[in-house]
Amino acid sequence: MDVGGENLTKEEIDQLADCPDLDTIRISGLRQNTFEYFITTYGRQFKKIHFFKNKLVEDWSLLAGLPELESLYWFHNQRIASLWDLSGNRSLRELHISDFTRLHQLSGIATAPALRLLFIGDSIWPSMNIESLGPLTGMPLECLAWHGKSIADQDLSFIATLKHLKWFDCPIKYFTSEQCAWIAANCPGADGRVFHPYEIWRKGDREEAAIVGKRKPVLELPGNEMRIRRYADHFNALKEEYRGVPYKTAFPEFFCDEHHHE
Repeated sequence: MDVGGENLTKEEIDQLADCPDLDTIRISGLRQNTFEYFITTYGRQFKKIHFFKNKLVEDWSLLAGLPELESLYWFHNQRIASLWDLSGNRSLRELHISDFTRLHQLSGIATAPALRLLFIGDSIWPSMNIESLGPLTGMPLECLAWHGKSIADQDLSFIATLKHLKWFDCPIKYFTSEQCAWIAANCPGADGRVFHPYEIWRKGDREEAAIVGKRKPVLELPGNEMRIRRYADHFNALKEEYRGVPYKTAFPEFFCDEHHHE
């Protein structure tokens, strides 16, 4: 069910009183007062909530009181700057946080007891800046997607601790090919676009091989098979080189300031 408008009113929200068995909703046009009214009055009946373009909500802490919520998707917000306490969301398995302009850190994410799928980043154009993905360390995530603009600390060591990870998704040109090879080497039970040396892009009748890694080329096919093979051989050699090597050992250049302060 879709409930929304430019500026949703309590009276418009109250149409939900006629749908007591509804457990899935997409809702838009909420401000702080109507968000709080929706959650306190109707929130507990829903297992899946899609908040769409509720950009002026600034405090989502009431979400902590939804123990039966299984899936939360929130697209676009300009005010929220930190996560809520997820420890009470015992059924929450899927969380999509997309196109947030002020959310720069994920402290507290690990308190979510059942979370298995996490999307963080942007759905339209990459602009989200995160200080670190380190708070994900050791979580029982099975699927993780990162589609933002930047990770300030560039520390990917957390991903080797995600022992249940099956799929990691991010743009193939975001990390360097060396970082991608390290991810592939140290997440043996997982897969994803950056786990492979290239992917095939199809444009009409044409095919191209997009080499994984920042600033790597996109090569037309046919005609570049030998170059593609060299890139693939190099990527696979890097995987062997990085297997079992700690991230900070493989990429000390990202931690120069850290060592300097020590």
